[in-house]
Amino acid sequence: MKMLSIILLILSAPALFVPVFSGYVLGLLMIVLAISLWSSKEFQKVGSNGKAFIKALMPVSRAAAVFWLCLAFSACAAGTLSGSIDQNALIRSLGNFFVKYVLLWFVYLSFWWRVGASDQNSRIFSTAYALSAVVNAAYCLIQRQIGVDWAHGFGHFLGENRFAYGVYRVSGFMGHPLTLGYCQVLALVASIHFFMVSISRQEKIAWLASALSAAFVLLISGSRGPQLTALVGGLLIVPIRLWKLRWREVGVMSLLLLILAAKIGVFERYSELLSRGFGGDMRSIHWAVHWQVFKDNFWFGMGPGGPKSAISAYYFAYQADDNIRLAHNTFLQCGADFGIVGLGGMFLWLRSWSKIEIRSKATKQAISVVIAVTVLAGLTQNVLQDSGFVLGVTTWIMIITSFEVSRRDKLVSTTQNSNHFSREGDAAT
Repeated sequence: MKMLSIILLILSAPALFVPVFSGYVLGLLMIVLAISLWSSKEFQKVGSNGKAFIKALMPVSRAAAVFWLCLAFSACAAGTLSGSIDQNALIRSLGNFFVKYVLLWFVYLSFWWRVGASDQNSRIFSTAYALSAVVNAAYCLIQRQIGVDWAHGFGHFLGENRFAYGVYRVSGFMGHPLTLGYCQVLALVASIHFFMVSISRQEKIAWLASALSAAFVLLISGSRGPQLTALVGGLLIVPIRLWKLRWREVGVMSLLLLILAAKIGVFERYSELLSRGFGGDMRSIHWAVHWQVFKDNFWFGMGPGGPKSAISAYYFAYQADDNIRLAHNTFLQCGADFGIVGLGGMFLWLRSWSKIEIRSKATKQAISVVIAVTVLAGLTQNVLQDSGFVLGVTTWIMIITSFEVSRRDKLVSTTQNSNHFSREGDAAT
């Protein structure tokens, strides 16, 4: 069973760079491992770490279930009130949300405490992730230059819709540029955090390689939202005292990055925001449409089982194309689909993450930055409906929390050993 645990740790690294299905397959193996290990001596030895981990994440566990119940109630109410509902679409949508918000969370709870259970596990994952990140960065560079799309086969290339100023927008192995981009933002802030707090030299090198790889992918990606979110996340994750201490190095590095960004045409991409019919213009239409849908269906939204023609009518009212019926804003999307009831469930879910941050000590800043970049990402993309992003944020929150729990255990162990050595508190002293 120990070997299976190590294999899952190693495979979990590349799973964060490929389609989400791989993460679900690993989840099945995690459950098999948890059931097999439940009554073994190995579990009894490290069970306290697992219990502390589950307890630390209990606020999110409860909120995830409440969130999905809000979505289910709202969807059923919307269908009942409208009198027109596609039952297959409703079941498919609620099933999808149950898997990504509830099932995935509880399955991963059974496994990720193992990272903090031993220093060996931590080194194994950091090394595996660094290797995966470097390979992903190399592939993204190749994809940017010639458009290869190995996610769909070795002979496939990205389509014309992936072009931005003569270069391909990078989607990596995931299939969508923004899914890759926002997942790399999470990886960037988490890697910087672990680089700063890791004691092992091997882990520091691994996390530095991971952070640099994520930053490189974001720089060449051509995705503006992730780039801006990464900039904010990078500024927040590094303590102010380090900015003051290393301001010369930061200045030189920033200048080099600006020169490189200008050379590869990063800034030209932002001029597209001012062009009618492109990014900024179309996004404002998506926002306006879904805001109007939310206002007209305030309590329960339009519902995932509602007819597609209903939302198309809103686009036609704006004299716009209805080919893409997505809000490009995770909060507007939830409000339009599930009304204030569903939106309230989402905010309760997000608020539960802040409870983890409040109770944390060693990882307080990391959790707060993950929350911040998730909210910022949600303003320009449906990240919390994106299965790939939900897998990413679930994994990183659990890895960060596992580190928090392991730090607590080590502090308690050190204190107990110190007390035992000095016989502090012993009545016989």
